[in-house]
Amino acid sequence: MSKLPVKINLLLRNDQKSSIEPVFKNLSYITNNFEFIEGENPDFVMFFNYRKECPVKNVIRIFWAQEYISIKREAYDWCLGFEHNEDRYNNYLRFPTYVRYCHSESLIKGEEYNVEKILESKKKFCAFVYYNTRPTIRTNFFKELSKYKSVDAPGKSCNNIQPTIKGKSIAQSRFDANWDQQLIDFLKPYKFVISFSNTELIGGTDEKIVLAMRANTIPIYWGNPLIYHDFNPRSFINTYSYKHSPKGSMQAAIDKVISLDKNDNEYLKMLKEPWYNGNVPNYYIDPKNILDFFTRMFTSVKT
Repeated sequence: MSKLPVKINLLLRNDQKSSIEPVFKNLSYITNNFEFIEGENPDFVMFFNYRKECPVKNVIRIFWAQEYISIKREAYDWCLGFEHNEDRYNNYLRFPTYVRYCHSESLIKGEEYNVEKILESKKKFCAFVYYNTRPTIRTNFFKELSKYKSVDAPGKSCNNIQPTIKGKSIAQSRFDANWDQQLIDFLKPYKFVISFSNTELIGGTDEKIVLAMRANTIPIYWGNPLIYHDFNPRSFINTYSYKHSPKGSMQAAIDKVISLDKNDNEYLKMLKEPWYNGNVPNYYIDPKNILDFFTRMFTSVKT
């Protein structure tokens, strides 16, 4: 007889309306073990970038940072965030955004991973898919790389082609319920994808790089200087690898893109590299480690 999920009375507190399902997207190892109900007198209150007073007293307070935000840990019983200092906090889990956008095993490159066949399918050069139109380091990179070859931009930022979802506006494409899978499908014909985060933050690896990986394209990355803790930096163009270049890291990264684009053997060599270091899922995406944390958290009591 299979073990029934443990019922957890959980209240969500967000800046916007939210529900349980999207919070635990792609985290079936959590939802298979815990059944979440939103009833009266909750035992746990989970905050997402929300700083207003908790409406319920004598509950276990959880803060889950799903944006680039610093956590006041003394105000909460348990925390999930981006920083690489989890060793000092038994009640803290580093939980980068990308974990919610892929299963840990989906990025393992097995014997069936045929790089020659993948390269044959790459009929387009590079994609740039962003909604925010504010000028940033990534828009500058887009403009500089575009001097070599046209870079396709279906988003609102630097838009030059139709949206990723046929028949929908740019805004509708970005906020479609299945936008991540639709974006992956859009990226598959491209050799490269500009995978820059919104901001530079140590530990803040977001979903952009893994969506490119799932499309079997080579990401061009900027955002988390310690990205090598999450993924094998030889498997993508890591701008931080060129920080000592006399040309500057961005121009050196562009030169690398051009070199790979012109040389199939170089491109294949990078594509053969495993996404994970050692082709083994990292600690932060390992379901066992995450489930262990949630189990400790949801079996704790208010002191």
